[in-house]
Amino acid sequence: MLPDKREISESLYGSWLLARQDIGGYGRFVCTTDGFWRSFAAIILIAPFYFSFASLERDLVAAVQNAAQNVPGSAFYVAKAVALIADWAGYPLLVAAVAGLLGFTERYALYIIAYNWSSVLVIGFLSPPFLLHGLGLIEARSAVLLTLILSLPVLYYRWYIARTALETTALTATGLVLLDLSLSMLVNKGAERLFG
Repeated sequence: MLPDKREISESLYGSWLLARQDIGGYGRFVCTTDGFWRSFAAIILIAPFYFSFASLERDLVAAVQNAAQNVPGSAFYVAKAVALIADWAGYPLLVAAVAGLLGFTERYALYIIAYNWSSVLVIGFLSPPFLLHGLGLIEARSAVLLTLILSLPVLYYRWYIARTALETTALTATGLVLLDLSLSMLVNKGAERLFG
């Protein structure tokens, strides 16, 4: 079952409040078993951005490396789709595996709900460099640099959600952010090798 418009808007507003370091944002999420599973539907909101910027990302990398900019074929998009789904499912599974060890089993669902919905804000926040480059307003190297700069507040946002949702230590929250980053890189590289 998919979330209705009210749940989507409330969840995105909750994510926005968390971006402003207002833990009242957690009260906007539907923290039930159904709400947990429905939060994974946020991938539907993310996917259009993800695929729109996938080919631009490829062009950026090619331009920075002075390589040929080939038109992305179907294998490229298959690889991106596999990477997105694997990452979307893989991170919650990894966190579930360590939740008992790190002592945050009871707050795991809240964390994943906030993490999933906040991903919509994250991809929107990271999109300007791709848009500006796609419109020809900035060169590839500037787009890459801007993306790196914008990634810093995103990492802090992810860290803040881990720290406050799980009520855990700064070190544990840092570890989760690094786990998330590492998984994303591994999944993307693996998918590219399989389908690239």
